[in-house]
Amino acid sequence: MTVVNRLLPMLALLGALAVLGLALAWLVKADAPMPGEVAVRVTAGDGTTTDSRIVAAPGTGIPLQATLDFDLPASSNGPRLLWLPREPLQSLQLSGKDAHGQPWASTPDGFFAPKPDDGFAPAGYAVVLPEGLVGAQQFQLALHSAMQAAPTPRVMAIDGALRLTAREMVFASALYAAWATLLIASLALYWAVRDVLFLAHAAYTLMALVFMAVLQGHLYALPGMDAMAAMGMRGFWLAVLLFNLCGLWLVLQFVDAGASRSRQVRRLPMLLPLVALPIVLAFLPMPSAHAALQVAAPLAWMLSAPAGIWAMLDGARRGIPMAFAAAILLVALLLAAVAHMAMNRGVLVDGMLVRHGYQVVLVLFSLVLFVGLSSRIGSVRRQLDDETSARRDSETRLRHEQARTRLTQSLQQVMREVPEDRIAHAAFRLLGTHAGELLGTEDALVLGDDYLGDGKLFVQATAKTTTTARAVQAARALVRDHARNREPVEVRLTAGRRSDDPGEGNYLIVPLRVQAPAWAALVLPVRRMLAAEDKDALVQMARTTVEQADAAHAAFLLRRTAERDALTGGFNRRTLDQLAARECKLAGNHKPLGVLFIDLDWFKRINDTYGHPCGDECLRKVAATLRAELRPQDVFGRYGGEEFLVLLPGQDAASARLVGDRLRQAVEDAEVDWQGETLRFTISIGMAVLREGDDPEKLLARADKALYRAKREGRNRVCVAPAYVQ
Repeated sequence: MTVVNRLLPMLALLGALAVLGLALAWLVKADAPMPGEVAVRVTAGDGTTTDSRIVAAPGTGIPLQATLDFDLPASSNGPRLLWLPREPLQSLQLSGKDAHGQPWASTPDGFFAPKPDDGFAPAGYAVVLPEGLVGAQQFQLALHSAMQAAPTPRVMAIDGALRLTAREMVFASALYAAWATLLIASLALYWAVRDVLFLAHAAYTLMALVFMAVLQGHLYALPGMDAMAAMGMRGFWLAVLLFNLCGLWLVLQFVDAGASRSRQVRRLPMLLPLVALPIVLAFLPMPSAHAALQVAAPLAWMLSAPAGIWAMLDGARRGIPMAFAAAILLVALLLAAVAHMAMNRGVLVDGMLVRHGYQVVLVLFSLVLFVGLSSRIGSVRRQLDDETSARRDSETRLRHEQARTRLTQSLQQVMREVPEDRIAHAAFRLLGTHAGELLGTEDALVLGDDYLGDGKLFVQATAKTTTTARAVQAARALVRDHARNREPVEVRLTAGRRSDDPGEGNYLIVPLRVQAPAWAALVLPVRRMLAAEDKDALVQMARTTVEQADAAHAAFLLRRTAERDALTGGFNRRTLDQLAARECKLAGNHKPLGVLFIDLDWFKRINDTYGHPCGDECLRKVAATLRAELRPQDVFGRYGGEEFLVLLPGQDAASARLVGDRLRQAVEDAEVDWQGETLRFTISIGMAVLREGDDPEKLLARADKALYRAKREGRNRVCVAPAYVQ
């Protein structure tokens, strides 16, 4: 693919150069004399002979008078015609004498008011000479040019004029077909990949169509273009300026000038307002505005072309596809435009190549831009795929979060009312129901043993006996072994019967993190490949269920004993003081003892913002989280308010510090879903270990001092107490 991407610009450039060469060769060949063509000698109104050119300058209110002398041989090929290329001439009229010596004048013609018989796309100004003319002839041509021009009058037989018209029509039709094809292709690719640059290229191509129709005078032959024709040269220059502005903007977008490492290239977009400024002159009726417009429009083009070449060369250095080829064609376009301007001033000979060469180059430049944009389809498609994937992931996360929130709300409501001996059954039934909804099945259950004092647990989300129930009952030992793992696992349970369905018998076992020796697991049938996000969501739902069930069970226990804190399920302060004295006495035999003083950070804000019920829920959450990370022999309790105390028998300073960091991280990872909002919080921990000569008061005082230091140093951290407190 890399080789193809490197070869594509070179192949496109070679193809564009080949087409350009063929088109230029055809234009050169098209300049051959037409059948029956005779030489015309032009004499200006001041008597200056200019051979075959009429050099007309704008700005004068008096039409230019030129005398045309030519010799007509006797011919049987019908009448002769005077042909002039279609320059922006305000008016054009030929006068002289017919074959009988009588005064004769042609019908007035003009660029902005085509004659009805000129057709849809007039190719030039054709004046049929009087019949019967033979020998030396002299006619007067009166024309009023709207811009600098140097047309070459040609006299030829009518079949030669038809050939010349056909050539011009073929060339114009090819140009319009090329622009229309690029427009359709740009719109089609924009519809396919939704890249705004293709839409910009389509707008540029549409403007190019209008620009070409104005330059060749075809636009004014269309019905409904009276307002444009009434603007005259102001409308002509307006089309030039708009196309110039659109082309420069597309070039800067194509090379992403704002991402260039060159400061000068990054500043090129500042040219756009400068290039657009002369557009205002097109709507000002003053003659001075018209004169300024004739100067400003070519200057805007001469400013935009070098800027575009510079931007394309910079883009080529940055590896933008087709930028170098576009830069070469921009140079060719600039040279062709300069040659066209020189022709209009009589410096270069009028011909198809000089007159239309820049139009061919402009089409090829637009084609190269389109090829360069097409090379972006792969990256744009990848970007769209990434956006689609991100949106799908976001929707999946939202669905998972909603399922977890619904489960949490259901647990919070049920756990307040369920009897103590039904806590596990009620919690696990809710877990099976909501987990089944997440995976689109009703066939979910929880299997366990010795949890919250219950013996064998077998809780189904539905009351009927299901395939999952039979398979799990037949493989209880296998489920128990997997329930002791920490990660979900997919297994095949067939309930002792043969099945031809490859999807039947596949189950997901999600371990529930309960304290040993108890175990429990959520089991669900799997009919499709589960994503990691689905499994993570089930793990979170299982963890939430266990936490809620543990908290509910602890609450019952605390209400039955005076040594427990009624809110968190831990020991109360009086009991903690007694246990601390006992553990200090036991540790006097040179056994280590660690103490963790824990305080919930910013707890007052939680109470003030969400109320004390929310604060109580946060305390219960912290207590459950801390308790889940402690050993059975560790002592845990609420010392007062939002403070907790942990006694770690047998833990020295290093081990106690590791426990403190684990507790802090567990609380930081925990969440509380409160009335549709997810709350997160942190804790600060002061740590101390029993030193020789310590009593419980000194030990707790050092831990308390370390806690206050953790608060001062920014919270959400573990601080170690000094050996002694003054």
